[in-house]
Amino acid sequence: MTEEEFKTKVMPCRQLMLESASRLLRDRDDILDCLQEALTSLWKNRSSLSDEYNIPAYCITTVRHAAISVMRRRARFSDEDIGSLNLTEESDTLENKEMLRIVAEGLNTLPEKQRKVIMMNSLSDMTGEEIAKATGMSQTNIRTILSRGRKTLKEYLKKNYE
Repeated sequence: MTEEEFKTKVMPCRQLMLESASRLLRDRDDILDCLQEALTSLWKNRSSLSDEYNIPAYCITTVRHAAISVMRRRARFSDEDIGSLNLTEESDTLENKEMLRIVAEGLNTLPEKQRKVIMMNSLSDMTGEEIAKATGMSQTNIRTILSRGRKTLKEYLKKNYE
């Protein structure tokens, strides 16, 4: 595919790609990064695109893959992320800081999958569907992991801080 063909066949699909990325991602910067990543990928692979492809469908598929990649990158949390939790501006109070420390301590006791899924759901406001796409797990599995993780965290907090 030539540069001119790319401009006439792929670039008109940008709005469709943007809408598709918006359905999967919430953050505007993530959406724009995803769109840019997808367009760059399409440009780099333009020589393999031909008239045989349904170009709009191929563009949407490419942006979906880019969105999933963005979600996976965003889903990677480390123990430092847990230690640096800052839920509200009011968390400057000593009581809130202590509560954050306690919750972070409880999160650190959870198995890795439970901790990541809870953080993705609670701190990143990702839906079960988004978490499933980012992790490659089923939505049923995500619900189960969330339920077990919350139950374990609740038990930990009752046991250690009541």
